[in-house]
Amino acid sequence: MAEQVRAFAATKGYPDFDAQKFIDYYELGNWHDSQDKPVKNWKQKLLAVWFKPTNASQGAEDIGKLAGCEPTDEDEARELLQEIGSTGE
Repeated sequence: MAEQVRAFAATKGYPDFDAQKFIDYYELGNWHDSQDKPVKNWKQKLLAVWFKPTNASQGAEDIGKLAGCEPTDEDEARELLQEIGSTGE
């Protein structure tokens, strides 16, 4: 599964994303989130939580900080922000 998570993260501009950290976090909670809701779609959770900027006004350059990595370039980060419903402005 780690390779699947890593590959998906790379397609979203995060080639250095720590997939094992993501997996370990949810395995520890028996694949339930911090509100004890089951994780039904790990890709959606990755985009909505792990790649979500803490404050959309901070911009695309900050999106990778939550994931422990930096986007490969700012244009890819902006594209990701648009995919999850924020312009980063």
